[in-house]
Amino acid sequence: MMDYKKWNTAHIIYYTFLLFFAFNFLLIVLTPVLASSDNPILVLISDIIYRIYSTACHQWDDRSFHILGHKLAVCARCTFIYFGNMITLLTLYSRRMQRMDKPLISLKIYFLLALPLLIDGFTQFFGLRASTNPMRAVTGFLFGISSAYFFYTLLLKFFLWIEDKITT
Repeated sequence: MMDYKKWNTAHIIYYTFLLFFAFNFLLIVLTPVLASSDNPILVLISDIIYRIYSTACHQWDDRSFHILGHKLAVCARCTFIYFGNMITLLTLYSRRMQRMDKPLISLKIYFLLALPLLIDGFTQFFGLRASTNPMRAVTGFLFGISSAYFFYTLLLKFFLWIEDKITT
């Protein structure tokens, strides 16, 4: 069991991650709603959000899901990576907040869950087959789940290590 100070640090890091991924997912889904508006200011805001996310995603129209005739702020795969991150963080609180000093998944499991995304992406890139948005969504979701479990634990351990070094 972690002491109170480490417990508090774990909560701060957890809520920071959860808010980050929830806010990102909200922006991803809200952007096409804003783009479909008759209000030029809301359309301008959607354009800014699209530009921000274009630095992390190709945003190709045929590889994206659409709401109200406008694509989401990121492609199908990236949408479900963010969604998988958010869902994982929501379930972490109820499952393992008391034992965050132990890895939630091993590096082997992380790569195993990332493998479908790599296979799907590379086989499409090299022209061996065409992927579909549902396949991109599934592989993105698996990768989002595994990356949230794996990297959240690593970052938490890192911040707890820093806290120990500062306080001792």
